[in-house]
Amino acid sequence: MMILPVLSGKTFNHNRRFPTPPRETYFDKNLIEADLGTEVGKAAVGGAAAGLLHALGLTFWFGEGSQYLKQQAAYRIPFFAGITTAFIGTRVASAKLREKDDAWCSSIAGFVAGALIGLRTGKPVRVAYSSIGLGFLAGFADNNIRIARRVLPMKHEERMQATYAALASSHPRDPFAERWKEICDRGEGEPYVEK
Repeated sequence: MMILPVLSGKTFNHNRRFPTPPRETYFDKNLIEADLGTEVGKAAVGGAAAGLLHALGLTFWFGEGSQYLKQQAAYRIPFFAGITTAFIGTRVASAKLREKDDAWCSSIAGFVAGALIGLRTGKPVRVAYSSIGLGFLAGFADNNIRIARRVLPMKHEERMQATYAALASSHPRDPFAERWKEICDRGEGEPYVEK
């Protein structure tokens, strides 16, 4: 009876007193506690799979035969595996060295992976462009994902309160509010109350 749910990738917990905890995703992982060897191994396998898919896609797109596929696979698989390994390895290592799991880890990893991508051209300018560009992009994406995962589960009212609190902390003085308080203290205005 439990065979179909297992085959379909779904598991049903019939005991309602102890619900099944949600699965940990890649973005929930704590990089400081992560095992560097395991993460690098998973990245290498994922990168090699991506490289093989890329080689297959190129072969199909250009309508070439098996010889072309072997040539592309021999180049793409190590390249993709190396880039993903460098990115994930640097990300985990920087988190462990800095003892902080934040968007800067992704920026550092993107810088290293971008430099490796730029090294293929052999031109220092392209190495600089790709490392700075990928470092900025990786940090920006990681930061936005962290914000979205923190804010999206909130209700609309909680989200707005958190936004106003962040704005208030970044701009402590509100001249309009101070002036309106002075007017209300003199009895010339009534405080605004939301209905």
